[in-house]
Amino acid sequence: MGFAYLFSGKSEEAVAAANLAVQSNPSFMVSRALLVASYVQVGRLDAARTAAQRLLEATPSLTVTMMEQMEFTAPERVAQFAAALRQAGLPDR
Repeated sequence: MGFAYLFSGKSEEAVAAANLAVQSNPSFMVSRALLVASYVQVGRLDAARTAAQRLLEATPSLTVTMMEQMEFTAPERVAQFAAALRQAGLPDR
């Protein structure tokens, strides 16, 4: 549900959904990445960077390129998601 909120511009709802998803399954990297992107979209860059650090601590090998290769939505949405991850400081490669 979080991605639906993120891509429909309901950023605060995306943050809430992503936080719930991370609490439910802390080891699922996609939920953590969604939280990062959601924080960027609402303009909470410090929170996004902190969430990005936690994501990288949990999954040190994760890169934006890896997330871009996941075929979970339309290419333009993947680009939007990837841009937010970059803005929060996740490495490209």
